[in-house]
Amino acid sequence: MGKKYFNKKNRVFNRSLFLTIILVSCSIMTFAQNSHLKFKGIPIDGHAEKFVFALEKQGFTREKMSKGLDIMMGKFTDYQSIVLIMSSKKTETVHTVCVKFGEESSWNSLLFMYKKYQEMYKNKYGEPDFYEESFDYPFDSNSEGLEMVAVKNDKCNYMSRFDVDGGTIAVMITDDCSLTIYYIDKINNEKSQKESQSLNNEDI
Repeated sequence: MGKKYFNKKNRVFNRSLFLTIILVSCSIMTFAQNSHLKFKGIPIDGHAEKFVFALEKQGFTREKMSKGLDIMMGKFTDYQSIVLIMSSKKTETVHTVCVKFGEESSWNSLLFMYKKYQEMYKNKYGEPDFYEESFDYPFDSNSEGLEMVAVKNDKCNYMSRFDVDGGTIAVMITDDCSLTIYYIDKINNEKSQKESQSLNNEDI
């Protein structure tokens, strides 16, 4: 399977899907949580620079850095991947880690990756708290051979969400024809939203 990582038509992540996951997971997870979600054994907490350093110790390399977003590359579960580290605007506290695998060239290979990781997380955390596997109009389950067209037009809704101790893990197919996994820490995601609101209030 030929895979592409950085090219002009690839977006780093699907912003609309990302925001939807956050809103849904935050509205459901109303119980108190004092622990942080972990990624590769590292708590999703603290300053972004500290988190980047911890991943570098595991063999990841930093490809790009900016305030609020660091991009790294390395192996995740034996696959080469891009790892995006998202942090809050004010204190640069890590709140989300996004893993992106390479672009797939066929629906069969993309679906295989989705099912493979869905099963991996089910084995560890149980059945997903929410999942959807459908296509938006004009595509449907009978649109055989047109699945990748639907994916590229953001008409593919394949996502499994696991609400776990410390936050949310979401496995999804994104419109750049890749499998994407989000690790969203509940405590720091809320902190990031408050910081963004505070900065907005300063502007008005």
